[in-house]
Amino acid sequence: RQRRTNPGEHLRWSGHLDALAEQAAAGPQCTQHRDFHSRNLVHLHAPAARAEEIGWLDHQDLRRGPLFYDLASLWTDAYVDLPEAVRRLLASEIPAWGTSHALSAAEAGTRFHLSALQRVLKALGTFGNLLAQGRREYEPAERRARAHALVLFDARPDLFPELRELVA
Repeated sequence: RQRRTNPGEHLRWSGHLDALAEQAAAGPQCTQHRDFHSRNLVHLHAPAARAEEIGWLDHQDLRRGPLFYDLASLWTDAYVDLPEAVRRLLASEIPAWGTSHALSAAEAGTRFHLSALQRVLKALGTFGNLLAQGRREYEPAERRARAHALVLFDARPDLFPELRELVA
């Protein structure tokens, strides 16, 4: 969006973004794809696979990361609107995934929320750079990611309210 900022604003927002990244990275870690969204998932067909198998593309950044990073990335997918049934399925896995890593349901929810917020703001930065380069095909993805960010901010107004103004 090429928003003009003064050095003081930039420093303030950078501090909040750094704090969000640190909080999102805290807690249990496991191997993460780190670019887990609809464009990097493919349905595999027989005879190479069973009908229900899905393949992952673009996995060169695979490494350890926050427990909920990939789930949060899929939840905030900027390329498709997930059906409500899929969103419910993903949400239902948050407490169980947290429990399997010694987190309470409440802590799992907070960890997921922080990961989702950090991940979608990272995506917005990427889309902003692409749009600044004239890549207009990313406008729908930027709008969808921005909408996800606002929903996340509104669901937990206690988490980084200063950053909401950057997205709004």
